[in-house]
Amino acid sequence: MFERVIAFLGITLAASSSFAGAAPAQEDAAAAFARGDFPAAAAAYEAGLRAHPDDRNAQLGLAAIRVYQNDLAAAEPLL
Repeated sequence: MFERVIAFLGITLAASSSFAGAAPAQEDAAAAFARGDFPAAAAAYEAGLRAHPDDRNAQLGLAAIRVYQNDLAAAEPLL
Protein backbone atom coordinates (compact mmCIF):
# COMPACT_ATOMS: atom_id res chain seq x y z
CA MET A 1 0.00 0.00 0.00
CA PHE A 2 2.77 2.42 0.98
CA GLU A 3 4.50 1.88 -2.37
CA ARG A 4 1.23 2.53 -4.24
CA VAL A 5 0.76 5.84 -2.42
CA ILE A 6 4.31 6.89 -3.26
CA ALA A 7 3.86 5.89 -6.91
CA PHE A 8 0.57 7.79 -7.15
CA LEU A 9 2.03 10.91 -5.57
CA GLY A 10 5.07 10.74 -7.83
CA ILE A 11 2.89 10.51 -10.94
CA THR A 12 0.70 13.33 -9.69
CA LEU A 13 3.72 15.55 -9.02
CA ALA A 14 5.22 14.84 -12.42
CA ALA A 15 1.96 15.68 -14.15
CA SER A 16 1.23 18.77 -12.11
CA SER A 17 4.69 20.26 -12.49
CA SER A 18 4.67 19.96 -16.27
CA PHE A 19 1.68 22.13 -17.09
CA ALA A 20 2.25 25.55 -18.58
CA GLY A 21 1.87 28.45 -16.22
CA ALA A 22 2.78 26.60 -13.03
CA ALA A 23 3.54 28.95 -10.17
CA PRO A 24 7.27 29.58 -9.66
CA ALA A 25 7.16 28.04 -6.17
CA GLN A 26 5.49 24.96 -7.65
CA GLU A 27 8.16 24.67 -10.33
CA ASP A 28 10.96 25.13 -7.77
CA ALA A 29 9.38 22.53 -5.51
CA ALA A 30 8.95 20.00 -8.30
CA ALA A 31 12.56 20.48 -9.44
CA ALA A 32 13.87 20.08 -5.88
CA PHE A 33 11.70 17.00 -5.39
CA ALA A 34 12.97 15.47 -8.63
CA ARG A 35 16.60 15.85 -7.56
CA GLY A 36 15.81 14.43 -4.10
CA ASP A 37 16.26 17.70 -2.22
CA PHE A 38 13.27 17.17 0.04
CA PRO A 39 14.01 20.02 2.49
CA ALA A 40 14.11 22.54 -0.38
CA ALA A 41 11.01 21.02 -1.98
CA ALA A 42 9.12 21.12 1.32
CA ALA A 43 10.11 24.75 1.85
CA ALA A 44 8.91 25.69 -1.64
CA TYR A 45 5.61 23.81 -1.26
CA GLU A 46 5.08 25.42 2.15
CA ALA A 47 5.75 28.88 0.66
CA GLY A 48 3.23 28.13 -2.07
CA LEU A 49 0.67 27.03 0.48
CA ARG A 50 1.15 30.21 2.51
CA ALA A 51 0.29 32.21 -0.61
CA HIS A 52 -2.42 29.82 -1.84
CA PRO A 53 -3.68 27.57 0.99
CA ASP A 54 -6.03 25.64 -1.30
CA ASP A 55 -3.41 24.73 -3.92
CA ARG A 56 -4.04 21.01 -4.34
CA ASN A 57 -0.78 20.39 -6.18
CA ALA A 58 1.23 21.94 -3.36
CA GLN A 59 -0.74 19.96 -0.79
CA LEU A 60 -0.05 16.70 -2.61
CA GLY A 61 3.60 17.58 -3.15
CA LEU A 62 4.13 18.34 0.52
CA ALA A 63 2.23 15.16 1.44
CA ALA A 64 4.56 13.12 -0.78
CA ILE A 65 7.58 14.59 0.97
CA ARG A 66 6.11 13.84 4.37
CA VAL A 67 5.48 10.24 3.27
CA TYR A 68 9.08 9.93 2.07
CA GLN A 69 10.16 11.25 5.46
CA ASN A 70 7.94 8.61 7.09
CA ASP A 71 5.86 11.36 8.73
CA LEU A 72 2.46 9.93 7.93
CA ALA A 73 0.73 12.02 10.61
CA ALA A 74 1.82 15.19 8.79
CA ALA A 75 0.97 13.75 5.36
CA GLU A 76 -2.55 12.59 6.14
CA PRO A 77 -4.28 15.99 6.48
CA LEU A 78 -2.78 17.05 3.15
CA LEU A 79 -4.23 14.11 1.23
